[in-house]
Amino acid sequence: KLFRVALLVPIVAVIAVLYRDRAAASLGARVPAFPPFLLWFLFFVALTSLGVIGPATAAAANGTSRWLLVAAIGAAGIKTHFSDLMQLGWRPVVLLLGETVFIALAVFAWSVA
Repeated sequence: KLFRVALLVPIVAVIAVLYRDRAAASLGARVPAFPPFLLWFLFFVALTSLGVIGPATAAAANGTSRWLLVAAIGAAGIKTHFSDLMQLGWRPVVLLLGETVFIALAVFAWSVA
């Protein structure tokens, strides 16, 4: 998990540089060279590493981030209609159903173990 987090900044920065011109053309606006959320990410990593943010605050932030992620996923689900999914054809619907079953089984297996 730590390795994945450590690679977040360079990978997102490379993707941002590669797709900057394409994003600017589609949005019709100037796109920052370095995504601002990565700067905030690095800022909070530094604060935590320096001990400015204590374990209790980090735990509270972790819990808050999980709830915000659940809210974001719920918001995406609210905007999704089955009729729109069915217009894509049966294959994406089967893939979505298969992924859902796989994740549910993985969570169940992990909670039992």
